Amino acid sequence: MGFVYINHYIDGKGDIMTVYVVTMYRYGNKELHSYVLDVFTSRDKASYYGALESVRRGGKYDYDVVMKRVI
Repeated sequence: MGFVYINHYIDGKGDIMTVYVVTMYRYGNKELHSYVLDVFTSRDKASYYGALESVRRGGKYDYDVVMKRVI
């Protein structure tokens, strides 16, 4: 996994692109420690890697996928 450099996906015409940001929340609490896992261009891939990271972290972190539209 790595970060998606959004500029590489924009065709120069000013088109809007949809990305999915995966944020990990300790014990699912948005007020405690959290971190952005990655940004994806596919919701399925974002959910997959969020679930994978949750298992990898021993279930201490839950994930949330948020859709964002960027130019």
